[in-house]
Amino acid sequence: MTNGLTSPSGRDAHTSPRKAKPPAPDRPAAASAETGRTTETGTATTATTATAPGTSTATGISTAPGTSTATATDPATATDPANGTSTATGTGTAAGIADGGAAGGERQPARRARDPQARRDALAAATIEVVAEMGIGRTTHRAVAARAGLPLGATTYYFPTLDALIAAALQKAAEDQEADLRAWADHLHDVPDLAVALVDLVADYMADRRRARIEYELCLAAARDDALRPLAEDWLHGLHELLTPHVGEDAAHNISALLDGTMLHLLVTGAPLNAPALTAAIRTLSAA
Repeated sequence: MTNGLTSPSGRDAHTSPRKAKPPAPDRPAAASAETGRTTETGTATTATTATAPGTSTATGISTAPGTSTATATDPATATDPANGTSTATGTGTAAGIADGGAAGGERQPARRARDPQARRDALAAATIEVVAEMGIGRTTHRAVAARAGLPLGATTYYFPTLDALIAAALQKAAEDQEADLRAWADHLHDVPDLAVALVDLVADYMADRRRARIEYELCLAAARDDALRPLAEDWLHGLHELLTPHVGEDAAHNISALLDGTMLHLLVTGAPLNAPALTAAIRTLSAA
């Protein structure tokens, strides 16, 4: 039986009240190592994302019911026109992490400065190759940048005009050629056997066939481009003047033609140098 004071289970509603459940403890924050995101149930969400090395992006999102969402981004990057890459100038996150995630405000070492002269030399060398293959008229900043493996901005940064780029290349080629002639002169000074010494120089020069090919292509290009002609003539005249004190004017002319023809033949055929045959030919011309 039941009455107004007793529950259906027979328990007194006044003397045995149902106990209320204790409040659930706050759930601990869940952290995700993969995304760097920390979430607290029913309160706020904060996300921090780190981008590739050299840049840092901080994103703070705070969301609560009936409020608003704010996003802040601080890339703090700058573009270097000489290399086409971006470098960080000082970045950080809201948690006090700066420069690529170093804790406690610790900063990464500064990026080492590039060598401007080395960059100019590399572009000049690439220009020499392009000119040798295509001629001055078809040489462009873009072609030189592609050959050097550098961004287009590097060529226009160091050489704003095409004339300046080509002039630097021809100057480098002339300097390299003068250095070769001085090395040959030093090697031939007071040698006991001129023919053997010249054959040794030819062998050393042909050891780097890629460089030899580029220089001979420059000489061939001089037949089409007047701007290249002085470079080719300097080599021909320099070799002649180098040999004249040893064998006289006429023999120097003949031997220089023999050496140029031999090296061109080796480049075209890919054949090895026949040192005994060249030595004998030089001796014959020296005695004439």
